[in-house]
Amino acid sequence: MPKSSGDWLFSLLGWSWILVLPLWIAVGFYIGKPVTEQISFLVDDGWCNGSVQGIGRHCFGDYYAPIEWLQSTWHGGNLWSLFNHPYPPTANYPYVLAFWADRFFGDQRLVLLCFLSLLGVSMLMPAFILVRGRFCQEPVRWIPFFLLGVGSTPFIIILDRGSALGFSMPFLLVFTWGLFRDKSAPTVLSLVVLVCLKPHFALLAIVFLFLRRYQQLFMSAGCSLIIFIIGFVLWPGDMVANFSAWLENVLAYSGYVSLHQDWPPNYSASKSLFLIFNFLNNTEIGNLDSSYLLLEWVTRYPGVPGALLLLVTLLLGTVYGLKVREPDKKLAFLLVLPLPMLVPGTSWAYYSLFSIVIASAIALHPCCWFRQASDEVLRGILDGSDMSIFLRGMVIFTLLITIIPAPGIAWPNEVGFVADEIIHGLFSKYVGLAWLLLVVSLIIYATKKVINAFKDRIDV
Repeated sequence: MPKSSGDWLFSLLGWSWILVLPLWIAVGFYIGKPVTEQISFLVDDGWCNGSVQGIGRHCFGDYYAPIEWLQSTWHGGNLWSLFNHPYPPTANYPYVLAFWADRFFGDQRLVLLCFLSLLGVSMLMPAFILVRGRFCQEPVRWIPFFLLGVGSTPFIIILDRGSALGFSMPFLLVFTWGLFRDKSAPTVLSLVVLVCLKPHFALLAIVFLFLRRYQQLFMSAGCSLIIFIIGFVLWPGDMVANFSAWLENVLAYSGYVSLHQDWPPNYSASKSLFLIFNFLNNTEIGNLDSSYLLLEWVTRYPGVPGALLLLVTLLLGTVYGLKVREPDKKLAFLLVLPLPMLVPGTSWAYYSLFSIVIASAIALHPCCWFRQASDEVLRGILDGSDMSIFLRGMVIFTLLITIIPAPGIAWPNEVGFVADEIIHGLFSKYVGLAWLLLVVSLIIYATKKVINAFKDRIDV
């Protein structure tokens, strides 16, 4: 039997790790930087009191920052006025639970360890699924736990930061499974939970346009909106003031960090275009005047590229769903899943956790995720697809540079964060660009299908 796309992906992931491991050791030894700091953020980021919080020198900033903000909120402050916080109330409830657990148990490190343990289990869900369905024999059953689990970039960064985003992994899996199995209730409910955890995931509803599932689209939108409103109603303080401050933060968040800053890596479409225009501006390939103007444009309006990408995808999804007789689930899935990472003007590296879901779907078809798979169906979503070899290769290459945690050197100085590159640029700085190019290629591929559908109707 010829190698499947999943076989190729895991072979390349394994060999890449063999190459990356010596670099991790060398960079950590010679530069004296913790390995997590090379791909994530500062170990001591200043968000915790090391005597009673954190683990050693490690401050889990995305965990302790919301806890500190909630402390101010519960003393009468407005969370969104006091801090540049872009998330609605529902996204804060994992930290609210941790906040009250701190008060109940009186042991902040114990609560932190429980929080991180739950995050780790959530992020390992794809590995559990693949062990049951594909890697069920010793010793290969441990491969997904490493390559898609503890040894993957999304896992390392989410645990390193203590981000509640990791809790979205099980719901991303259920959403994907329901999508391919045509199960309405699991798909809608999982999407509603995802939107509650991070509003970015509302963009996943675009997949319903591609697949003509308008009932699921309206159900998920309606339920998410109701829960969104209830979240503000139940949150302490004045509801109108809270909502106004939150909306102001959301509108300003695209410019949260300068596009000139390379570290921590920004995976947004805006940053990707900035890299392209900056390259053209510094070379003789393009017209210098036009390249400079484009560079200034994307720097001044960092939210516009994502908005344009969203608009194009919405229009394409609507036309595709209406005109293509047999919508391609695989195409819609691959095109839409990266959007929550690409569309915002600022998008940190842990939003790439969806790549683990796509890798799992390539290794084992989602229809087989929650049952024992037979040898005949140990294939993924790329196997048997009418996509070109080049397009399938783009998918695997993009997953490869997203998942493999290549080391880099980064340190703060008096003018801000500066990143010196040792493969750091290829594996971090350009990951967002790789996904943008892939999504654009999929948009072109879907557009061709729409054109062919129009031609078929004319011929009939």
